[in-house]
Amino acid sequence: MNWDIVEGDWKQFGGKAKQQWARLTDDDIQLIDGNRRQLEGKIQARYGWAKDQVVDQVDRWLGRSAGDEQVIAAKAREVGDTAQERYDSTLDAIRRDPLKGMAIAAGIGFVGAIILRR
Repeated sequence: MNWDIVEGDWKQFGGKAKQQWARLTDDDIQLIDGNRRQLEGKIQARYGWAKDQVVDQVDRWLGRSAGDEQVIAAKAREVGDTAQERYDSTLDAIRRDPLKGMAIAAGIGFVGAIILRR
């Protein structure tokens, strides 16, 4: 994963970093503010690890975070495909029976108007 993604969404990744390295404090996470060198320095200070070990740990963590993104992207594609299928089936139903489609649309509009009027 590209570090720019982590830096851009540090609030989310900061929580994940804290889960990964429990010795990091909330203040540490806030001070790091998406800066990789700051993260590596804080991990090194909290755990007493060598610089190479810290860099390796952060790289591994980034790889796992990329896996999370792939799972999320796959789920988003699945939801998009389902929405497209339902849209297509609705469009087909309207084409087969346009009057029924108009009646349903009018009913939805009527219910929406009642809800918004309150």
